[in-house]
Amino acid sequence: MELNREQKKAVETTEGPLLIIAGAGSGKTRVLVERIVHILETKRAHPSEILAVTFTNKAANEMKERIAKHIGFQEADKLFMSTFHSMCVRILRRNAHLITDYHENFNQRFTICDTKDTENVMKEILQDRFGLDTKKVTPREILGYISTLKNEMIDLKTARFKKPSHNLIDWKRASDVLAYQIPKDKKELVIEAYTHYQQQMYANNAMDFDDLILATIHLFQQHEKVLKYYQRKFRYILVDEYQDTNHCQYVLNKLMAFEHRNLCVVGDDSQSIYRFRGADIRNILYFEKDYPEVTTVMLEENYRCGPYILQAANQVIANNAQQKKKNLYTSKKDGEKIGYYCAINQYDEARFVTEEIQDIKWKEPSYTYSDFAILFRTNSQSRSFEEAFMRSSIPYQVIGGLKFFQRAEIKDIISYLQFLYNPADSISFKRIVNVPRRGIGAKTEKQIVAHSEGMTILEGIKTYPFKGKAKVAMESFVNTVESLREKLNEMPIGDLLSELLVETGYLTMLKESSDPRAEERIENVSELINIAIDQQNQRNATLEEFLEHVSLHSDIDDSTDDNSVKLMTMHSAKGLEFKTVFLPGMEEGIFPHQRSLNEGDVEEERRLAYVGITRAEKYLYMLHARFRQQWGKEEANDPSRFLYEFDESLLDPTYPLVKI
Repeated sequence: MELNREQKKAVETTEGPLLIIAGAGSGKTRVLVERIVHILETKRAHPSEILAVTFTNKAANEMKERIAKHIGFQEADKLFMSTFHSMCVRILRRNAHLITDYHENFNQRFTICDTKDTENVMKEILQDRFGLDTKKVTPREILGYISTLKNEMIDLKTARFKKPSHNLIDWKRASDVLAYQIPKDKKELVIEAYTHYQQQMYANNAMDFDDLILATIHLFQQHEKVLKYYQRKFRYILVDEYQDTNHCQYVLNKLMAFEHRNLCVVGDDSQSIYRFRGADIRNILYFEKDYPEVTTVMLEENYRCGPYILQAANQVIANNAQQKKKNLYTSKKDGEKIGYYCAINQYDEARFVTEEIQDIKWKEPSYTYSDFAILFRTNSQSRSFEEAFMRSSIPYQVIGGLKFFQRAEIKDIISYLQFLYNPADSISFKRIVNVPRRGIGAKTEKQIVAHSEGMTILEGIKTYPFKGKAKVAMESFVNTVESLREKLNEMPIGDLLSELLVETGYLTMLKESSDPRAEERIENVSELINIAIDQQNQRNATLEEFLEHVSLHSDIDDSTDDNSVKLMTMHSAKGLEFKTVFLPGMEEGIFPHQRSLNEGDVEEERRLAYVGITRAEKYLYMLHARFRQQWGKEEANDPSRFLYEFDESLLDPTYPLVKI
């Protein structure tokens, strides 16, 4: 299919800043692919001079595969195409030792801590340093505030001393964040916890996800030669999903695009739904102020949704004041009207959806279960649907449940690998020192870490005064670790994993376990070896690259196209599409969420509704319940205001809309 006029303009506008406002289903991925191919085919740049930033590894891989069909896989592999975090890891692996102002002991072999690791670190800090009950003051809450500070470029020095640590920090903006985005009664605790948390990260030669971007900015700010290298290297920079960038990512983009100013950003302000993760809609709304010479292209032709679905999306989002006005249209003439159902309760809601899925599959013989999605406002809504699907033998997959790389046995093995790679990593050490059991109690574990101050944990273990059985066990542990470390650079990752499982006794522990899930856990470990071998075969990946792949994996990267109904939140569904979509829980207090009602701001909730509606190609259903069990009580909620923000004529008249 030929590019439409606006798509063609976006592809062929290569020089200078370019803002592409890409409405839902408007073919933005194709435009990005064609634009990169056009730059290469017209000899404006070599593949290694193009940086393309996406928000998931899956999106980056899909784009690279599509580009490879035009220019070949060998050339496509030279493109610098990744997520923000992966890009920063690659930069820091080369230069981390230079960031002495950030921390003098950082080096390229740093560990990337995932959410579970950081929560464990913070739990220990809150309990040991502050004597707090972590059920009342949760690690996740405090880490959320610290993440807010980091996303706004407020590093530890800035937070502690109430003045900017370097000239890239917008002090007025930082002051507002410090003043208004952390509750007054928790401000002192947050900054003290931030201090101890970063000290732990430094001591472990470790970074969390936010640190990766913040440390890269520090690197560029302190080392102009390094910044100049990347500014000159990337002649063209493309950033997808720009509406979801935070302030740190915004500054990073500006720094890297300074030399050539060929910065192309693609996004849709109507799909900005990640404010809780630090996303700042102002980045896309004010792009034209940052780059006065910008060319703006509006992609408004939708190739996904039927006309009734699209009209509903347009009418709902029109109620938002903060937006770039657009009006999506489609050349599709026929389509299904929107289904609607007022259920008695959540069980009736699930029953209706189950029956509709079976009816549609009967009407549409080509449909598989993977053509259906149930999109929730919150994960807690999934239970009644899971029960209904089990009773009806409908296969389903919950996206965003316990992910493969978060399973205990996988975390254990990855922690072993991380400790082999970075023997200063006390976070990984604490996880593996007693798995399998070695008779090391929590008190001794803390003493080992304290004893190791100023040296690596591995060095500390060697000089710690163990006694009795613990001495024998830890001498064996050290010998095993050192033996495996000698093989890091000479043995393929899959073989290293196999040897690790045997030498550490981990596989024997699983085989001898009375846990009824032991066989499943062994299969999971086997699958980890398969993943390592695939990485080795496809990318000739090093251990370092394999650990990055594991650490930077996202929810959507885990989603599959198997034959099952997908259950996920609307946040997880962005970027996806399904032939049939159900939106249950369309009730005030659920969607829009009670939090947004309390704060008097429903615009992001409305953008989320827009995202949910525009995931549907042919069939869309909106549902709510008269009564719903919440917190152990049956409560009655009013229907969602979003049901009344589009014309009732767009609804299937089978079930008339409840009047309010």
